[in-house]
Amino acid sequence: MPNRRMTVNKLKELVKLNEKNLDKTLIANALGISRPTLYQYLAIIKNLNITYSDIKSLKDSEVKELFEIDKKIIPDKYKTLSEKFPYFLKELSKTGVTLMLLWEEYKRDHPDGYGYSQFCEYFSQWKKSEKELSMVMNHKPGDKMFVDFAGEKMHITDKKTGKKTPVETFIAILGNSESTYTEAVLDQKKETFVIVNENAFNYFGGVTNAIVPDCLKSAVTKPDKYEPDINLLYKDFSEHYGTVILPARPYHPKDKPLVVVDFLPSMAKSTLVHP
Repeated sequence: MPNRRMTVNKLKELVKLNEKNLDKTLIANALGISRPTLYQYLAIIKNLNITYSDIKSLKDSEVKELFEIDKKIIPDKYKTLSEKFPYFLKELSKTGVTLMLLWEEYKRDHPDGYGYSQFCEYFSQWKKSEKELSMVMNHKPGDKMFVDFAGEKMHITDKKTGKKTPVETFIAILGNSESTYTEAVLDQKKETFVIVNENAFNYFGGVTNAIVPDCLKSAVTKPDKYEPDINLLYKDFSEHYGTVILPARPYHPKDKPLVVVDFLPSMAKSTLVHP
């Protein structure tokens, strides 16, 4: 298969995410695969006309067998070619270097490689995906809701006794409009996390196509670039509302909008006063 890291659960998730028409770069990041690999799988899905309802109840062996056909659709030589794309891009910046010259060099090393037209098409697709990755991500209305807890705790202060009770600050932000919902809660337990996510949907008046949580324990039981485990209660919650969970990758702050990164620290310094 194109990527050994792609488990059956991830293959099913890919089909589901593709039906949501989400940004391809976001899908690749969520699944921990490269854009070229993503496009390979999308070609398989399109060729077989697979839907999530078709495969969600299939056995693991049946799903693997279904995707084994990719060997016929996408030869291994694509991987050999795609590994040279960064080199081609660098060479094209030099005076006098053309795609034709690079293709001729490629064919000398790989006589059974792609013809010139396919060579240009695959390189063009890769270059486009690289360009999209380097651009500022534009969020579609209703596409994603980014959620997190503030790093530092706020406090509820009793005006009569002066006693301060620490609270967690949940924040949800819509990627497109940057509309924000905040709620103070006593803990970050997964049951609480599901409730505040639901409250955010009620506040915004609808459900987004995807929820992007940071890798906090309330949402993700095992942070991992390739195979993050989403807690079952949160997963059931997303299934009930017809949305999907796309955990931000560990140590990749760009997976979250800057407004989240900037907003949380300032909120954490606030204090709530209880009458």
